[in-house]
Amino acid sequence: MKTAKYWRQGTEGKVQCGLCPHGCTVGEGKTGICRIRGVAGGELRALGYGLVSSANLDPIEKKPLYHFHPGAGIFSIGGWGCNFGCGFCQNWTISQQAPAGGRRCGPEEVARLAGADGSIGVAYTYNEPLVGFEFVRDCARFGCEGAEPTSYYFPQPVTDEYLCRLKALAFRLGLSMSSTAVGNNFCLPPGEARDKQIAALKEWIDHAQVLGAPVIRIFSGAQAKGQSLEEARRLVVEGIEECSAYAGQKGIYLGLENHGGLTATAEGHLAIVRAVQSPWFGAWMDSGNFHDGDPYAQLEQIAPYVLHVQVKVVTREKGKDPQPMDFRRLRKILEGVGYRGWICLEYEEKEDPRQACPRYLDQLREAFA
Repeated sequence: MKTAKYWRQGTEGKVQCGLCPHGCTVGEGKTGICRIRGVAGGELRALGYGLVSSANLDPIEKKPLYHFHPGAGIFSIGGWGCNFGCGFCQNWTISQQAPAGGRRCGPEEVARLAGADGSIGVAYTYNEPLVGFEFVRDCARFGCEGAEPTSYYFPQPVTDEYLCRLKALAFRLGLSMSSTAVGNNFCLPPGEARDKQIAALKEWIDHAQVLGAPVIRIFSGAQAKGQSLEEARRLVVEGIEECSAYAGQKGIYLGLENHGGLTATAEGHLAIVRAVQSPWFGAWMDSGNFHDGDPYAQLEQIAPYVLHVQVKVVTREKGKDPQPMDFRRLRKILEGVGYRGWICLEYEEKEDPRQACPRYLDQLREAFA
């Protein structure tokens, strides 16, 4: 039985789990609210480690991703238990009970099964599998200088206590918080839905201040059916200006990513970037997200406005096969505008990221040395 991470000895023979904001105090033979972390022999154990309750090859469109390898399959696996108690959960028969059988698989076997099914990767799903600490540890093992924790992978509710623990762990591992990120849609018309989008970004600005992340990646959103391009851009600009004013009070920058839709081309991206009137706003460069025409020419166009750079390992120009990203050419583009900020690796290819990322990080370091 695997000893769990992130716990400490409590009083009266109990231990306190520190993995998520619940902070459960657990006695011998008992489990926390998640039902998969329990005490045995005075130690907290990961009772469900490697125990798969469900597995399936799903279409990628079932996942909360937008235009990510459309038409591809993703190997989906889930365990038991959950630290949420959502009344609408469709997987309650596995998420709301302790481990009750299933196949035990090691990481290598999961990767092998995914490859055998022709999957582009593995999705950990059906319950709540994602917490920030393992991600930060992987970053440290890869020899990174910083990490970018993304808002939609945090266990809810996000508390200052949790953020401070994550920040402290990063500090002890020698990692900076290079940035953080949200998913938003500012094309929405005035009303309750739009107000929620703006409020959510302002809340994450507060979280970024606690984390010590200096910049937040944001999106423009999707142009609605029947909505003119001019109207969509106007709404996006107004939303960004409101949030940038708030971010500036906290010393946080907002960076608009070239992420399809209104920002699918350098022209569309810059139409928004140039229109926003705020010293706390700029462009966020994703090296792999320009698909119409020469991607390097478009990256060169947005480079003077860039606050942060995330690098993919391939470019995907329409009508052509994917090509390896030319890291040295990208370096020359950024050097040409005097960029001295973070270079962040975003890996989305088929190979196991724990095998591939160290290799690509070495290539990036060599190219930008």
